[in-house]
Amino acid sequence: MTEPHYRLSAADLADTGRWRLIIYISARGMTAYLLSVADTEIPAGRIFDTAWEPDKVTLLSNIENAVYDNPRVLDDYSADIIIDTDRILWTQRCEDYTEAEDMFCELYHTEPYDIFIHETDGLAALFTLSPGLKGFLDRTFPGTRISSSLSLMADALSRITPDEPTLYLHCHDSKADYLLFSGGKLLCGVSHDVASAADAAYIIFNMAEVYGIAPAELNVRCDNDSRTMAWLRENVSHLLRSVAPLPLPRVSSDASMPPAAMFSAARGKSHVPENTHAPEDTPITPDTQQP
Repeated sequence: MTEPHYRLSAADLADTGRWRLIIYISARGMTAYLLSVADTEIPAGRIFDTAWEPDKVTLLSNIENAVYDNPRVLDDYSADIIIDTDRILWTQRCEDYTEAEDMFCELYHTEPYDIFIHETDGLAALFTLSPGLKGFLDRTFPGTRISSSLSLMADALSRITPDEPTLYLHCHDSKADYLLFSGGKLLCGVSHDVASAADAAYIIFNMAEVYGIAPAELNVRCDNDSRTMAWLRENVSHLLRSVAPLPLPRVSSDASMPPAAMFSAARGKSHVPENTHAPEDTPITPDTQQP
């Protein structure tokens, strides 16, 4: 059967009510996707994907330049912005976060006006990436939902996690993101630098010990295509209750998406075909970015 071709005109993209924008920002780069809210048969398209060397001094200017070099993202889309950062602090959801902000500033040597807050079910994540970033995003994308990759994944996974202790693991860019649940509640959400699959596994067992969970009672869910998954299955699966792929939502996309972006894309959607991809020349391409 011939795959459908989605040739999007500038007029299609100019109708901002038909699309939702997802922007993913990290210390290493920035990617923007457009997701059709009117037709689930159209794969999510990547507007741009830019990378840079991690550098605290130039990070904010790199993000600003990526936005201004791709003015399509400044159109009036409903938008989600996801920030991949390990500078995060979890607290109970409340009316006043002053005490938590003071603790965050002492821990990460930052200022209150640079702190983002993402409230989830019963918890709140305080996080930051670069000085000045919150001000820039608030000015440039007013009213946009902003979350950290960890808090967005934690919120989504909390809806499907079993009562048994379960650790969700996402490995990327020499980092590993860990979300540990028990009784359906988040116990810990952190990111660590890791040099190898063995390093990632060591942290799993360390977290289990800290939270009083016997490894034989712990389910581990890991990126299915990562080397860490293969290493866990070969070397330590007999010590754990189970090792299985990270449960990801069904999202049709023309480009790879990090798990947090996939959960964002799936928000409010259902029955999206799994593992489907549009032909290379069909979704949003450079010649359709501008009117």
